[in-house]
Formats: sequence, structure tokens, C-alpha cells
Amino acid sequence: NQIKEIFNRIGEQKDFTIEPIKICDNTYQYRNKMEFTFSNRRWILKDEPENVKSDFALGLHIPGRYDKILNINNCHIQKDDANKILNIVKEHSSEMEPYDILEHKGFLRNLMIRHAENTNEIMVNIVTAFEDTKKLKSLTHNIVEKIENIKSIVNNITSRKAGVSKGEYEINLYGENFIQEMINGLTFNISANSFFQTNTKQTENLYSMIIDESNLAGNEIVYDLYCGTGTIGICMAQYVKKVYGFEINESAVNDAVINAQLNNIKNIKFFKGDLQNIFRVNSDTRKIQKPDIIIIDPPRAGMHKKTILDIIEKNPDKIIYISCNPSTQARDIKEICINNYALKKILPIDLFPHTPHIENIAILEK
Repeated sequence: NQIKEIFNRIGEQKDFTIEPIKICDNTYQYRNKMEFTFSNRRWILKDEPENVKSDFALGLHIPGRYDKILNINNCHIQKDDANKILNIVKEHSSEMEPYDILEHKGFLRNLMIRHAENTNEIMVNIVTAFEDTKKLKSLTHNIVEKIENIKSIVNNITSRKAGVSKGEYEINLYGENFIQEMINGLTFNISANSFFQTNTKQTENLYSMIIDESNLAGNEIVYDLYCGTGTIGICMAQYVKKVYGFEINESAVNDAVINAQLNNIKNIKFFKGDLQNIFRVNSDTRKIQKPDIIIIDPPRAGMHKKTILDIIEKNPDKIIYISCNPSTQARDIKEICINNYALKKILPIDLFPHTPHIENIAILEK
């Protein structure tokens, strides 16, 4: 009902069908990535002891407060091993100074844990405000000693004041600087700062649904916009003539190239650049074939108007728009449909149990 209302009101769309929501079988321990924040400003709950340590927390933001962190011991939507890592890090880092988001001082900023569903490989990413690997040596040793399947421990360093976990550079503390995951029989490398869907089982369903809805004959040219580590394009490449992927994140593009090689996919090519202007400033993009299908999977904020105009100019027969934000998706689709396209179908999929968010696949045709 929410999706229908959003597309009627924001998208001004009337004549389309909505498929039943693809439910998620596992509503607990489904997330393959969680990010926690260190803070010296702990949010104290009413039933906590009066003498609780208030100047150290590792957990999640209180809604509406960027400066207060609720200390978390057990997150029910991540794996058991991830919760063990969370508590090991908490135990062995309490003497290190957490970052103060107001004063912009301190060492520990974020903890990111990735746990690959199908390969069981684990990555730990410790984000700090400055470089000091000696401080992290004991912590790294304890994680490796107590947790099996640790393939990667990295340290991202960021001096920026904004509360973002992506580092300005990265140091490898243990093992590789990536983990591997399997999606629908294909292998994918995932590095610390690359985007990867957070619900692996539902992602397998998502990609299968995209391929089914494409009605592929085998001779199609496909553009994969906001391609990330290349997962959608590589999954589709087996069934089409050629795929071209476009992505702004350099580490994601590097992963995408490796992922294509890992799976012996030779009919895919990736371009690094900002989709606001890549088709204007990158002369190589003007030499490639026009698309029959364009796949779009942008961030929550949706697409820039320049990108929408570029898509319309490319004039594909079909556009498949994937989004975790139906409001911006409906806004963008309204602009596309003004230009000789029609929204035919929406396929919702529950990628984020216990949240109000939903993933949408929208099918548009000329």
C-alpha cells in the first residue's frame, strides 16, 4: 500500500502492477555487514547501574542524535561470530581513546564487520582518526586467536570531521584486504569500502528476478549503472552479448574487474567515473554500443537529473531501476516516463527485515 501510494502521489503513475512482496525467510542474522561507532558519549538507559562507564561506548546511534551512542552487546540481525567480534573489540579497546565527535579528538572511530553468508569468510575493519598500528596489535591478535574464519583485518584511517567510515587510506593488519562471497554460483571479492548488498540470500533472489524480468534473448547490450563491485552485470553477462558497468568508486571498480576475471567473464567492461558527466567527459564511453537494457541501482538519494537525461538519450528498450528508497525512485521514474517510457511493473523484495525499508525492482519500457 505504501509503494502504491508513493508511486501514485510522487511518481504520478497509475497504470502499473505491483507483485506480492518477496518475503525474507531469515529475519534474524541476515545482515552480512554491520557498522558500529566508538564514542566517549554513551547513551545511558534508565535501568542501567548508576556507576556504568559513560565515557566509552561501542554501538549504534540513538535516533535523532549524532553525538550519542547506545552501547550494544548483541545485535540480532548479524551473525553470532560478528557479535563475538563486537565484544572482543569492546573488551580489548576500552583503554584506547574513543573519538569525540564534538571535539574531533580521539583514536577509535568505527568498527565494521563483514561476514560472507555462503563462504563464511569474515572481515574486520577498524576505522581510526590517525595511524598507530602498534595500538591495534593486541586487538588484532585477540580477534584472530578467538574467531575462526577471519580472512581480513584492515585499518581505515580518516582525519575528516564527518562521521563517515570510509578511510582516506587503508592498512592491512592481517590476512587479505578482501573477503569472497558466492552469489548464484559466482565468486565475488569484497573490499572494506566497496558496496555489496547486505542481505546475501535475498540478493540471490533479487538478481534472479532482475534476469527473469529482462526476458533475455542472448544478443542484448546491457548498461549497468552504479555497478559497484560488478555483481549484477557479471550475473547477467552469462545471458547477453555485452555488459558495460559504470561506477564512481575506484576500489569497487578494481574489485569488479577482478570479479569478472575470477568468474571467467570476458564480455563485460567497466568504466570509472561520475554518472553525472561520465558520458560527456569520457570519450571512450561514446565509442561503445547503444544499450538495449539499462540497469540502475543508485544510492538512496536517487539519480542526478543529468544522469536521467543521459539514460533517455541512450534510448534503451527497457530500463530496470532497483532502489531501497521508493520515494526517490518514484521521483526519478516520473522524469523518465515523461520521455516516452511507461512503468509496467514493480517487484518489491524484503531486503531489510525489522526495518521500514524495502527494495524495489521497477520495470520500464518504451
